[in-house]
Amino acid sequence: MIRPTIRTHKYLAVLNVAIIVVALVCQGCVDKPSAVDNVSTVTYPQPEKPVESKYLKAINLGGQWFLNNENSNFIGYEYDIKLKGYTDSQYPLRQMGALWAINTLYKFTNDERYKLLGEKGYNYFRQYFRYDIGNGFYYVNITPKDIRLGYSAFMILSLLEMDREGKDLDLERLANGIIYQQRPDGSLKTLFYSDLDSGVDYYPGEALLAMMAMYEYTKNERYLAVVEKALPYYVRYFRATRVPAFVPWQTRAYTKYVNATGNAGVAAYVLGMNDYITEYFQPVDCANFKFSGISAAIYLESVVQAYSLAQKYGDARRLTCYRNFIDECAAYLLTLQLTDTQLLPGQAIGGFLSSPSSAIIRCDNNQHALMGLMDAYRSGLIH
Repeated sequence: MIRPTIRTHKYLAVLNVAIIVVALVCQGCVDKPSAVDNVSTVTYPQPEKPVESKYLKAINLGGQWFLNNENSNFIGYEYDIKLKGYTDSQYPLRQMGALWAINTLYKFTNDERYKLLGEKGYNYFRQYFRYDIGNGFYYVNITPKDIRLGYSAFMILSLLEMDREGKDLDLERLANGIIYQQRPDGSLKTLFYSDLDSGVDYYPGEALLAMMAMYEYTKNERYLAVVEKALPYYVRYFRATRVPAFVPWQTRAYTKYVNATGNAGVAAYVLGMNDYITEYFQPVDCANFKFSGISAAIYLESVVQAYSLAQKYGDARRLTCYRNFIDECAAYLLTLQLTDTQLLPGQAIGGFLSSPSSAIIRCDNNQHALMGLMDAYRSGLIH
């Protein structure tokens, strides 16, 4: 038998005092629990786990598609979910556009995997840079018989999102190439070393966006001057053609121009183009838009930019209409994204189909869907 010591008696005395105090505090309790019982029955509410935004989840999953489709050069262009493999199609321009999206994803997520993939892509395309000594510019000679203006534009847009040695020299020489392509009437030749034009609805807008991005980066007025000189020509072009695909790249470029110059006339031009886009999707009272494929994504990019101008000028009618378009278009895009990890191969997960009935995922599908969703999310327009 263990005999209690003086220390034990002191401990019991302290314990008895503690029990008496707890008992006094608990007077009036229905069940008059003991001190021990009172402690053991205390529960604390568990903090709720934050619910991930469905749009943020879609962006992260779409980014994962790029990571899952990395190859020895950069990324695959076109994946067929029925064949569970890549088609033979190649499209360097669209892969360069995807590079821009991947570098933007790195800034959006701070995920180092996108940084590494972006560096891989830039290094791959940079091996095709050629220097025109007489005119002092780089062009991208990945398709020697068809050297597109858009190549230079996407290399600039991608590089501006990166930190790497020699960045400023590459940017300047690529930009010099775009300046070289401008005709006296302000238009931009879409192919280097050719009098033919192709992709007029796309490449000039991409190039003008690159010029504005260069102006933001350097504050060099010569880049702004290219965009100003081009404006009258492309205003006339759009009025004559009314091609919807022309609008998004021009909108990106001239929204930046308005933000840099405060030119209200140009803002009205941009807003007018995007009114045309919203009407193109046959709404009823500027709602219930009729989307029919992944091309909706690039129009989401456009209308998000236009929304910022409507906000800048306090245009309540357009704010309502554009907001409806953005809400409906973003929701529609999620219906094209593949998410079932149980049934689909890894190369399909996160990809955006070309249409609800399509089996094809292209890297530019993901580019436009993710750029539109990221723009809308950062603007606080979707949550």
